[in-house]
Amino acid sequence: MMSTILDKIADIQPLYTGHPCTLEQLEDAQRKLGITFPNSYANILKKYGTISFHAAEWNGLNTDSYLNVVFCTLEERERYPTFPSNMFVLENIGIDGILTLCDEKGIIYSWQDGSCYKLSDSLSSYLDICIERNK
Repeated sequence: MMSTILDKIADIQPLYTGHPCTLEQLEDAQRKLGITFPNSYANILKKYGTISFHAAEWNGLNTDSYLNVVFCTLEERERYPTFPSNMFVLENIGIDGILTLCDEKGIIYSWQDGSCYKLSDSLSSYLDICIERNK
């Protein structure tokens, strides 16, 4: 049986989480960004709010501004006029301005100063990459 992204996250140790978001908070975040989050990401937000594990800190809701998906995405849109309007900041790598972005389909990209390339076909496969790089 194929495990869901929530099953994979539940198996991560140690896992640090925020507070689950409500449906209203989720809808408000999407409205502010003018996008629809992929179901896998919405499910993470509803269950955990935000997650942090190993060296990864995924943006979410109900968290400090530096990890808040709305705050971080709007900040990058302001900083870079060419920032893709159909994507949000999943993770700020914290090195040389590298960001991990996710689009409405759940495809993951690396972004740096206007240069964008595909990293992974799904949030679940990107989670696998994050877990593997810590081994």
